[in-house]
Amino acid sequence: MGQKDIVEKNLEDYNDVFADIVNALVFKGKQAVRPRDLMPVKVRSQYKADEGKLHEEERDNASSFTSENPTGMV
Repeated sequence: MGQKDIVEKNLEDYNDVFADIVNALVFKGKQAVRPRDLMPVKVRSQYKADEGKLHEEERDNASSFTSENPTGMV
């Protein structure tokens, strides 16, 4: 993994940076996600695919958020 990727992933761990990225890319700049509403979640999860095999998925960063809107995960 390149140095830029490591720095980017470390920056995304900060709630204010993560919220800015999500708001810019998902909500077209609207301040829908506030840093104080973010909670870190596990980056590893398991799921069973159609063929019945168990698979593991690892994300770089993941957060759940709660606000006046329904709870979601980004």
